[in-house]
Amino acid sequence: MPHAILVGQLDLEEVWKAFSPHKKVEGARVQNWSACFMRNDAKQLLFRCIARDLGVTQTFFAVVEDKGKSFTVKCVDDPNLEKGPIIQQMIARISSDLIDRGLRLDKTNLADLQEINSPEEAE
Repeated sequence: MPHAILVGQLDLEEVWKAFSPHKKVEGARVQNWSACFMRNDAKQLLFRCIARDLGVTQTFFAVVEDKGKSFTVKCVDDPNLEKGPIIQQMIARISSDLIDRGLRLDKTNLADLQEINSPEEAE
């Protein structure tokens, strides 16, 4: 499953309040982050996402969960979701936005984020 684990301090309520729907269109490929919901205890954000690639449209939810010492960004488990490159890019975009807010990348299996944690940058 595509995911990123981020570390640092972040108020998810601030992310939720700052969210505005946005869309990225590249030819026939469309990425749409249409809504953001916050759980009552402010420990989890849920992003409603729509991905269109090669004529196939998928609607899914991405979750950002506060685990105490880290934040996990991933798709909500859905056995019918094809977790191809466009879905991975959307999870990476959410993760990147959180990194821009001060979190640091700890672990990921997303190619779009792996250069952030590359050995050249660590030196």
